[in-house]
Amino acid sequence: MRFISVALVLVLVLGCAQAYSLSGGSGDVKCTLFGTYQVPIPGPDPNATATEYALNLDVGLIGSTNATYELVDGNDKIYRPDASRSKALQPGRQNLVFVVPPTGDAIGGGFKLFKVYPSEGQPFAINWWKTPKKIQGDITLRYYGITDLQIGEEGQSIAFDAKITNDGTSSIPISPENFTLIDQWGWDYYTLEGFADSVLEPKKSARVKVIFNSLSLLSKPSVLLYDGPSGQMSIDLEKDTGPLSDEVVYGTNAPTSGVSQSVANIAPASLTKVEPAKYNAADNSADNAARQNVTGTQSAASAKVLSLKDQINASKQRLANAFQPGSTISGKSVAGSQISSSVSQAKERLAKAMEKMHDNSTQKNENTTEAINS
Repeated sequence: MRFISVALVLVLVLGCAQAYSLSGGSGDVKCTLFGTYQVPIPGPDPNATATEYALNLDVGLIGSTNATYELVDGNDKIYRPDASRSKALQPGRQNLVFVVPPTGDAIGGGFKLFKVYPSEGQPFAINWWKTPKKIQGDITLRYYGITDLQIGEEGQSIAFDAKITNDGTSSIPISPENFTLIDQWGWDYYTLEGFADSVLEPKKSARVKVIFNSLSLLSKPSVLLYDGPSGQMSIDLEKDTGPLSDEVVYGTNAPTSGVSQSVANIAPASLTKVEPAKYNAADNSADNAARQNVTGTQSAASAKVLSLKDQINASKQRLANAFQPGSTISGKSVAGSQISSSVSQAKERLAKAMEKMHDNSTQKNENTTEAINS
């Protein structure tokens, strides 16, 4: 498969990875996480399960010519960007890549904080995205995000990471066939790929990868449906993501002034060990090299950034409003009113598609038999 330009790939992928942007700041310095997605890093054995992933973050920085970033997981382990994989896109905008292991729940080994150390201004932190879940009867569906993708001239293939938990007293069958994906126009896609059909025992959970192939290049995933034994559950990819709460991230030390907090207010004891000057030290060659590689284009164009500050601030406010849950663009819902009607039709369309596939298979077998007999 021949791949289209990297620019178009990033536009499509980041548009479907996270619909809800996260932002924070300190003083005149503002940072926005527009979206994220991760792809497996191939190992020596291409058939083996990946043990490392490239986690891509689309980041915008306003009010500072440079910054150093850290990602903190639920066990307080710190990750820094891989300079060889990260790239400056535009003045103030860059794609940061973190090499991470496969992640679990949002706090149980996943991520909780994105820290920003700007070259001008005070450091601050932004709460990470939550992992939305829905409960129907004894079944819980939890959504973790996009874990793999391919975009070519013929269309998209996207893999979603989810977990099904059976809290009942009876076993239930699970299959990719139970999942349906709906795009921003209300069109539903079905799948039979991602994981093997199996039986989920009582009080057990199954982490599954659900793969949707042959999606239109213009389709943006908006709703993920799951048909469980007690009814249909839906994860609204436009509205259900949002940031983790302060209570979840900080526990009993939760700050009270909002999602984005000064690092000094969050953890004053640990801040004394992480001086911003560390990132400008001449003897810290690895960090300096990373900063030059990731933000070289950004630093070279710093004068242009400052001259466009008023325009950027105005467009930033419009963009922030557009990405809020339930926001409207030109008076229309982001996901569109067609999604509601499409959800009710998903089962019917899937049944017809499956029936058609069965009929085609039967006809093919009959034709083969006739050819052999003749």
